[in-house]
Amino acid sequence: MASEAHIIGGGLAGACLAWRLHWEGVSFTWRDRDHLRRASNVGAGIVNPITGRKFALSWNFPVLLEEAKVFYTRAEKELGTSYFQKRRLYRALKDHRDEQEWDMRSDQEASRPYIGKMVSSQSLPSCYHYSAEIFGEVLQAHQLHIAAFVQASWDYMSAHYECSKNEAPIPWSKSYSSSLTFLAEGATHIHADLFPLEHVHRTKGDVLIIRAPHIPEDLMVKERFFIVPTSRREHFWVGSNYEHEALSDEPSQRLGEILREHLNTRMRCDFEIVDHISAYRPTTVDRKPIVGCHPETSQLVLCNGLGTKGASLGPWTTKTLLEHVFEAKDLPHDISLHRFL
Repeated sequence: MASEAHIIGGGLAGACLAWRLHWEGVSFTWRDRDHLRRASNVGAGIVNPITGRKFALSWNFPVLLEEAKVFYTRAEKELGTSYFQKRRLYRALKDHRDEQEWDMRSDQEASRPYIGKMVSSQSLPSCYHYSAEIFGEVLQAHQLHIAAFVQASWDYMSAHYECSKNEAPIPWSKSYSSSLTFLAEGATHIHADLFPLEHVHRTKGDVLIIRAPHIPEDLMVKERFFIVPTSRREHFWVGSNYEHEALSDEPSQRLGEILREHLNTRMRCDFEIVDHISAYRPTTVDRKPIVGCHPETSQLVLCNGLGTKGASLGPWTTKTLLEHVFEAKDLPHDISLHRFL
């Protein structure tokens, strides 16, 4: 077991690693580049078992969900605040083909605990004007208030370990080579000379934050875009869209207008647009994390690519990674960086 470690990166991946090391009794430093537009500050933290147009069960979801519950419950006990909650989630079924696909999936044994009944839009809250007539109820959906959880984790760890933020990117230093160093910097490509970070794509997303006093605060709805609660009372997250070739992580006027038009056609109740935010997400082509030790320097460890499913992927991925680092357990090929070498 290592006696000291370093974490570079202050987003969700870094926070999950910090908790893991803390529980293992490993002293560490935690360093971060101080910038607002990180994925963890913008993401909604939706834990959704159903993915894609064919409503397939997300990869490894039963295992991911159980580990997420254990992880967040343990962290919340130390933090004294809840950040991870079960949510109602309804997904629009736009036509008869969608309804047939949903019905078929609900009969499959693996999906049955996660795909619920179809409901009429008329039975959903009247604050929305739905274009779809039928919605599918998603079971076992949860939400992590990512930004609040990451900040609370940073504040907690700062009271126990050396934690620092800098304006400039933090390079890996050979002075760290005698102890473990975890690179968990998301969509930045600062260490592309060390790892195959060309496989971590910078996929930009734009989000609106609205204040809407009449929307139920335990409800998530997806009809093209998600509308989900935030950690702030009466405030909701609306998004997100995708921009694969964005030249900047600045909010896009064009994408913001698309989200505004969506709200104008979907909302029956009063709402106020409070903010327009954006960030690059660290995504991979197969939508799975990319983790593992450097092939020549085993003390240097990558933890990246959590993407849009970080709230569910983070706890299991970091547990699996540390079992590999500390106990020499094999990394699953699905998440190992060696699948890209």
